[in-house]
Amino acid sequence: MATTKWARHKFVVKESATEAREIREGFVDLVADPYLVAEPCDSKPISEYPLEGSDFLALELIQGTSMKQAQDIAAFLNTNVSYLSITRFGDREDAIRDVRQSAHVRSIDAERFAMVVAMLAEKIQGNNAGEIHGALVAVQSVSADLLAGWSKALQLSDDILNAFGEDEDPHV
Repeated sequence: MATTKWARHKFVVKESATEAREIREGFVDLVADPYLVAEPCDSKPISEYPLEGSDFLALELIQGTSMKQAQDIAAFLNTNVSYLSITRFGDREDAIRDVRQSAHVRSIDAERFAMVVAMLAEKIQGNNAGEIHGALVAVQSVSADLLAGWSKALQLSDDILNAFGEDEDPHV
């Protein structure tokens, strides 16, 4: 399940730590680049904000942007952006639901496969070439669906391992 959190934010100009840069051969200058930070300015409780804990959103501006240009960019964003929102997907509950759902789908697929194989066996006993051909097409179709389902299940497993780590206890 996806969850979206949103809140009003004000874009504020900040300066990066001053650093020494060679501005041309043999000449070094101390330079501080401006960047923007989205600071919450909503009356919502902090738990409702899209950024969590000590997270913050910063926009790094192109090197050489002046403070005036940065102020203009911040003013533009503050005038034209209503809310900052973040939608998160694939939390642990979603993964558990998907795995349980995949087990249910697997049992349905197993029943479908058994049914078309039984139908093929019945048609072979009847020795009717047209009916045998139709039953073979059904077996091929269900087999293709099974292979696609297995591929999807393997991708789901990889996604879960990537999201939650291979070494973590799945029962926590």
